Amino acid sequence: SFEMLGHALVCGCCHVPVLGADEFIRSRLTTDPAAVFSYQLTLLDASQWCYSCSTEGGRVDLTCVERSGGEGQPLLPGPAEELPGWFLGYHSVSQLECKFCCSHLGWSFGLAEGE
Repeated sequence: SFEMLGHALVCGCCHVPVLGADEFIRSRLTTDPAAVFSYQLTLLDASQWCYSCSTEGGRVDLTCVERSGGEGQPLLPGPAEELPGWFLGYHSVSQLECKFCCSHLGWSFGLAEGE
């Protein structure tokens, strides 16, 4: 889970800064309209695209960010799994955890080959 602190999202458990406002993808992603409802939400003082995605157990709401990765990032990706097809062009998903307290924070999506 996340909490807002100034212009950043922090881990809801250990309060380590995880995402800055400049890391959100501002453009709307291409989605499968049968599985995803897209809407806009104000988050960290800016309008963000959010996606309500169908899952086996119900729905999950997401917003998307772009991270460069590297040792300094506070997110640890888990093993990749096949993506349900929410976002066109992406083929895999990995659960992301806070590297300080191991709380689940979201998912990382992998591009299809050649994208």
